[in-house]
Amino acid sequence: MRDALQRVAFGITRVQEEAEDAVQDTMLRVWAQRERWHEIDNIQAYTMTVCRHIALDIVRRRHATLSLDEEGMQAPSHEASVHQRLEAEDTRGIIEIAYQALPVVQQRILALREKQEMSYDEIADALNLNMSQVKVYLMRARQRLRKAIESRE
Repeated sequence: MRDALQRVAFGITRVQEEAEDAVQDTMLRVWAQRERWHEIDNIQAYTMTVCRHIALDIVRRRHATLSLDEEGMQAPSHEASVHQRLEAEDTRGIIEIAYQALPVVQQRILALREKQEMSYDEIADALNLNMSQVKVYLMRARQRLRKAIESRE
């Protein structure tokens, strides 16, 4: 199963070292649950799900770290007025609140599509969804974010 786990993790993280970490963490978590294996109908599906969740957590943490780094590195523009900067900050806050209010699956799909630039096929494989589900969830997520921004204006 290690190779299959590696493919799933790499498909989500797109970084070999992070994928290897996800696989190792998966193995450790599944092994820690060995007393409950008899309760699990399909141990392979369970293991793949654990791996997928761990890889998504890694991507989420990476994104949070990158966002913090980018915010700290940006110098205020001399061209932008204080009002424009405050308005942009307010909009980012509204988007973040709206994003956090999305269902988890929509958050994951939006992050994989927009931040990781994954294709619909890759997202469908990574999240064990079909292509039409990915498209519908992504459309709904974008609509909710757009509505939050429009309601602010």
